[in-house]
Amino acid sequence: MHSLPLIGISGWFHRNEIRDLRGVSLPYMQAVDQAGGLPVLLPPGLSQRALTEWLGRLDGLVMTGGGDLDPAYFGEAPHPLCDPPTPERDEFDMQLAQWVLETGKPTLAICRGMQVLAVADGGSLYQHIGEEHRVRDRRHEVVHTATVEPGSLLGRLTGVQEIGVNSIHHQAVRSLSERFRVVARAADGTVEAYEAPGLPFCLAVQWHPEALAPQLAEHAALFRALIEAAS
Repeated sequence: MHSLPLIGISGWFHRNEIRDLRGVSLPYMQAVDQAGGLPVLLPPGLSQRALTEWLGRLDGLVMTGGGDLDPAYFGEAPHPLCDPPTPERDEFDMQLAQWVLETGKPTLAICRGMQVLAVADGGSLYQHIGEEHRVRDRRHEVVHTATVEPGSLLGRLTGVQEIGVNSIHHQAVRSLSERFRVVARAADGTVEAYEAPGLPFCLAVQWHPEALAPQLAEHAALFRALIEAAS
C-alpha cells in the first residue's frame, strides 16, 4: 500500500492574554491535501527530540508566511515599521531552514518562509518596501503580475511568462547566496520568486499561492509539484 507523502507545515504561536497555539491558516493545509499530500503541523515549542523525530519522517516541507523576521539575523537594527520580534518562531523557522539546506528535502517557501530561507543561507532583506505591497484585504485576488524567468522551474511548472499574484508583505529579499537564483520579479524589481537549482526541489515565492490555488491552476501547480517531488 502506497502512503501519501508527509508534508510538514511550519506553524506559530499567537499571543494574547493567554498564550495559545493558533497554528497555521487552514488554506496551507488544504492546498497540500488537495495536491495529494498528507499535511502535518509543526509548531514552535516542540522538544528537540520531538522535532528531530518529525523531521526524520517528513517527505517535504511548506515554510509559511507570517510576521517579520528579526533583522538581527542579517545584522541590522529593526526598522521602525518592523513587526515586533517573535524569538521563539524566528529560532524555530531558522532551524527548519537549515534542515532544508542540509538535507535538500523538497520545500516550498512562502512569503516569510521565503525570507527566512534566504537569510538562513547568508542573504538579507529590505525591511520596508512600502505598504503598497501589503494588500491584506485582497488575499484571494490577483493584485499585480510578476515576470517569470523562461526555462526556470517556476516557468515550467506554471507554463506562464507573467504570473498574477496577491501581495501581503512589506519586506522583501535584498540579496541571496550563490545557491539561489531569482526567477520572478515584480514591475518595480521586487524579488517575487527564487529557486535552488542544486537542490531536488526548492522553490520560494513572495506571494501566497495557497490563497489563489483554489481558483488559479498555476498556483495549485506549485503544491502538486512539491507533492510529486516528495513522493
